[in-house]
Amino acid sequence: MARDKDRLITREFLTLVGAAFSYFIAYGATTPLLPAYVKGMGGNDLAVGIIVGIMAAASIALRPLVGGWTARWGAPKVIMVAGIVSGLTFAGYGLTDNLWVLGLLRLVTGACHGVLMVAVISHLTLQAPPSRQSEAASYISLGPYLGTALGPLFSLPLAAVIGEGRVMLLAAVLPILGAIPVAGLRYRHIRDTGSKVPKVSLRALPAALVLTLGATPIMALNAIMPQFAPELALPTEWIFLTYSGVMLAIRLGLGWLPDRFGAERTAVLAGVLIVVGMAVCAFAPNGALLLLGVAVLSAGMSMQYPSLLTMAVRNTEPRERAAIVATLTMALDFGLLVGGFFVGGVADAYGYRASLAGVAVLGVGALLILFLVTIPRMRPRG
Repeated sequence: MARDKDRLITREFLTLVGAAFSYFIAYGATTPLLPAYVKGMGGNDLAVGIIVGIMAAASIALRPLVGGWTARWGAPKVIMVAGIVSGLTFAGYGLTDNLWVLGLLRLVTGACHGVLMVAVISHLTLQAPPSRQSEAASYISLGPYLGTALGPLFSLPLAAVIGEGRVMLLAAVLPILGAIPVAGLRYRHIRDTGSKVPKVSLRALPAALVLTLGATPIMALNAIMPQFAPELALPTEWIFLTYSGVMLAIRLGLGWLPDRFGAERTAVLAGVLIVVGMAVCAFAPNGALLLLGVAVLSAGMSMQYPSLLTMAVRNTEPRERAAIVATLTMALDFGLLVGGFFVGGVADAYGYRASLAGVAVLGVGALLILFLVTIPRMRPRG
């Protein structure tokens, strides 16, 4: 009986993970096709940047509303609708030849992205055993990294044969297929339609500050590494293979770490690894050390979100969970928006190494916030 209570891998869990992974593989498959697709419509590099980045704005805008929707209609319905609508937007990518329409579709994708992540993570942490909540969050947050790793493996070679538009139409099927089984899930908690559900969690703000700075290494990997790695004779794909591989290995093998080692200690370890990894990348004299820096950085990034989420949801009411997840994921999105300007601006003014070193300095700032604000305010009382 005790063993059943501690069981994490259930039909409900696999259905939620399947819905998220289906979306993120489609997302990972379509994103690298967008630059060539936009330029094929007559867009320039600025248009590419706007089309790729615009979805974060919609994601930030809608995440605070998800808690109220899940309380009113139940998380499974919200997840199913977001998955199906996201699939329709991916199909729209492949059917349009107008940049304005593509931009509008990207906004809708961003809205679905934000809704799906908040609803899945909050529902999953609710149904997970209390002693395994960070492990559950670790598994579900694998979605973006699996999508980044697996999506391009089939989309890029296939696009060279049948074209970007047709690949986008094929990718659109995945989130729709992943969302349909969610309709069979029951919402485990009473739907609260009368009381006001918080949209943003003040409790989660100390952790959100750390995550905002913690998002900048993602932009360094996406924007700086593809240009910096070739200077050290390192193929760019090795960077992303190492990043995804280390992320997957730690999330799958050590997802339990915040529960057993302690969320605070894991968050500190994650912050230190991020700073060390970025510093090694910034000063690496050759490709081998650059790859080592990416591995260390990836290890820290893989631990950061689960540990901070565990600290934030600890000893909270179920109805608060969606607001907490929304706050943390909004912080990540905001960090990506601001981080893009930061890494690009520093690289343009002072070079790639200075940009990577600047991200390491931001990591030190995140550690200071963690020690001075986050841990003292979020430590369990009593």
